Amino acid sequence: GIGCTGLFTPTALRFIASARPDMMAAALSLIGLTAALGRRRFSPLVGACLLSMAWLTKVTAVGGVLAAVTCLAWRREWRRMAWVAGGFVAVNAGVVAALWVATDGWFLKHLTAASDAPAGVRYVWFMLTHRPVEVQVRYLFVFPALALLTLLLPRLMPGARAPAPGRSASDARPARPATAGVREAAMFFGCSLLVALATACRQGSDRNYLIEPTLAAGAVMGTWAAHVAGLRDRRAWLWTRAAATLALISPMLMMLPDRFAESSERRRQEADLLSPYQEPALAWARSLPRPLLCLDSWLTYRAGVPNDLNDPIAYRSMVIAGGPDPIAARVRKGYYRCIVTLNRADEPGYSLYGDIASDWPALREAVLARYRPAERSVSSPPDGRWYEYVPVE
Repeated sequence: GIGCTGLFTPTALRFIASARPDMMAAALSLIGLTAALGRRRFSPLVGACLLSMAWLTKVTAVGGVLAAVTCLAWRREWRRMAWVAGGFVAVNAGVVAALWVATDGWFLKHLTAASDAPAGVRYVWFMLTHRPVEVQVRYLFVFPALALLTLLLPRLMPGARAPAPGRSASDARPARPATAGVREAAMFFGCSLLVALATACRQGSDRNYLIEPTLAAGAVMGTWAAHVAGLRDRRAWLWTRAAATLALISPMLMMLPDRFAESSERRRQEADLLSPYQEPALAWARSLPRPLLCLDSWLTYRAGVPNDLNDPIAYRSMVIAGGPDPIAARVRKGYYRCIVTLNRADEPGYSLYGDIASDWPALREAVLARYRPAERSVSSPPDGRWYEYVPVE
């Protein structure tokens, strides 16, 4: 239950509100890992199916299966490890093959286009440091220390069987309590964190990559608190319980700086995220002539308006990598009666998430050649958010 604290961080709540798959994938990974490490006969197969569902929900959700395979290898349970790894590969391969056949190959084409983006360590640094710094980034620095302390503390404690105050020696527990769940939780945290940082090297990464490691960090915190509270060394009786209590309330403590130091930049970003897509803007989008090309696909989705561009980031990545560009070709032919952009066509592109241009050179050239800015009306959106273009003729 303590692991669920990771679900209530600002990033997690933001992505829950936008109906993203991250939370479902993280939950399936955690449940699948628990099932895969179970002792029942069919637990590995059930865990493999759940972990496969996590990957099919979000392709970067492989921290759970890596942790399961590593833990089973550590236990030398080779047959159960083979069931988990083999079942994971078989289920995913079967589903991908079925989707490939059902979509005439377009499933893999979309997956390739969505993954084809510039990569570099600078994108990881941008994700971790851009403002506002949310609580999940702090988790990454706090919980590795707690996980290490979990494993080392029993070895460092003096007094192997000293009783707690007010207890008899017969009630005392060993100085090294049972470690059930400690290794598994730490392994899940380490694997999911490594996967998150590796996949965050891709341009466009956001803090939703940290939802799964944060959930795993909460599990580490819970097992650590139980582990430390079980120590019975007389001299450490008070500070071990104080440390466990501090671990339990640390997520709330890490959120306090943001509560007391709200910056104007954070308020501006929140306003940008929440205010544009209100009913006046949606009504304006519905009134635009069609066929329509809108570079803000969220605007047309919220307004219920057809739009050729569904995933601007994936499409731009495909075009920049040398793929086909049917949208720019349609613009050059004057196919669209209206084009909505996030910046003026004669200016550098607006940056999505601070590091991805919202358009591409071929599109800007085609818009400048065949379209002109539309005359503003009472229903036009405020300057600086969307720009409307209509054919020159």
